Amino acid sequence: MTKVTDLTKEAKEENVLKKIEFVKYVSPHWDQNLTQDKPYDYKNIDLIFRKYGGVFDLMFGFNDERSCGGLYLGHYNDGIV
Repeated sequence: MTKVTDLTKEAKEENVLKKIEFVKYVSPHWDQNLTQDKPYDYKNIDLIFRKYGGVFDLMFGFNDERSCGGLYLGHYNDGIV
């Protein structure tokens, strides 16, 4: 099961629940391609910033250690996996 943490102060509840979507892997290396990872591939997902750049949410997915995670742009939606 993936543990999801909303690190923003504007968490809302809605009637229709939408799943988290990863759109793009944010890599420090210019030659990195889009990732094929899905939110359910991680045990933990932290929402860092909503509407980063006005469009996407910034999220960090990791399993046991934060040093082995990935930074993603996508849609946090309702925070379910």
